[in-house]
Amino acid sequence: MKLLLCWRIVVSDLRAFVEHKCPNGVRFQRLGDIATLVRGNGLSKKQLIGSDVGAIHYGQIYTKYSRFTTTTISRVDRDIADKLVVVNPGDVIVACTSENMEDVCTPLAWLGEEPIVTGGHTVTIRHRLDPKYLVYWLGSQAFQRQKRAIAGGVKVIDVAARKLATVMVPVPPLEVQSEIVKVLDRFTQLEAELEARKAQFSWYGHMIFPEEGECEWLSISDVAKRVSSGGTPSARNPDFYDGGTIPWLRTNEVRFQDIHDTAVYITESAVKKFLGKVDTRKLRDCCYLWRIGRQICGECDFSDNKSTLLQY
Repeated sequence: MKLLLCWRIVVSDLRAFVEHKCPNGVRFQRLGDIATLVRGNGLSKKQLIGSDVGAIHYGQIYTKYSRFTTTTISRVDRDIADKLVVVNPGDVIVACTSENMEDVCTPLAWLGEEPIVTGGHTVTIRHRLDPKYLVYWLGSQAFQRQKRAIAGGVKVIDVAARKLATVMVPVPPLEVQSEIVKVLDRFTQLEAELEARKAQFSWYGHMIFPEEGECEWLSISDVAKRVSSGGTPSARNPDFYDGGTIPWLRTNEVRFQDIHDTAVYITESAVKKFLGKVDTRKLRDCCYLWRIGRQICGECDFSDNKSTLLQY
């Protein structure tokens, strides 16, 4: 929650900065008016065994690189490089052919110090923008909507350079582009850290909770005092809610954490009509499971709605 709040503050500050620098709004321009788009040609995987010039094959954009790179994993001989499209530092390469709509036009910014080359099924964008800003924008939902309108093909999806040149790009001042990049870089780093934490948690979970056969395994009913379901008093009946004093736990309050109170309270009549079968008014020290697998530990007396309750 604190992390989400901090992120909202950052985004709010960025929005204020953009409004200050662009009081009349951000100008949109055709990509073809602010950049030169060059369709690639040639370059097979068999040619990626040279040693002279760095090269990026369109398939590698999908499988070997992220959004930006300063090095290439492949090189080609000089005589082959002379026949290919040159990619200068700061240029953005777009893989314009894919088997699915989601991946087509995946971008890669070349941030190395020397020119490299690329081949067929790519479009090299030589532009006047911050290269990382352009890559982030090409990954945005705003671009994805425009892309669907210009892409062609059924089994193989392709976007022609002349059609890619027609998309409208927001072009704030370079100072604003740079600030946007800083914020998105921080968010990307945070994403990577969260993924690393998930992997670490998964590893520790495997170590702590052994596979079946390494220890005694029991069903939930063997370790729980009771497994039961709740009920939902009708929201149309005020007698079930007005003046209620019994905490009522709803599924949207189940967030993988301990719970000490609930947002809604119900009356005794609601408990008797909908929850009387299992006497859910005293559910301290229990594990509450929602249908999709979320759980919390209850540390107060409450009633629950239509989910699974484990008391132990």
